[in-house]
Amino acid sequence: MNVTQKLLAEFVGTFTLIFVRVSAICNDVGLVGIAIALGLAIAVMVSAKGHISGGHFNPAVSLGALAGGLFVVMRHAQRQRKKVLTSNFVHCLTK
Repeated sequence: MNVTQKLLAEFVGTFTLIFVRVSAICNDVGLVGIAIALGLAIAVMVSAKGHISGGHFNPAVSLGALAGGLFVVMRHAQRQRKKVLTSNFVHCLTK
């Protein structure tokens, strides 16, 4: 897979994760409801897009992979930049 496909898959996964999180919090489903919603969103996105991007939809996962030496710094910078842009996009949609 090329870098564009990986970044697009991560964009879709991160978008889904953040959108589900914001939607669950705004609909006041409670702590258990938020946990279930996030768990299902991660499970679906890792199943659907994990083979393309490695399942790095959560910034903490990417930071852990960088700390473990699995990424070079430039690749990590691309991933984090994409996550910031995605979160800003979701913020604009849910405002």
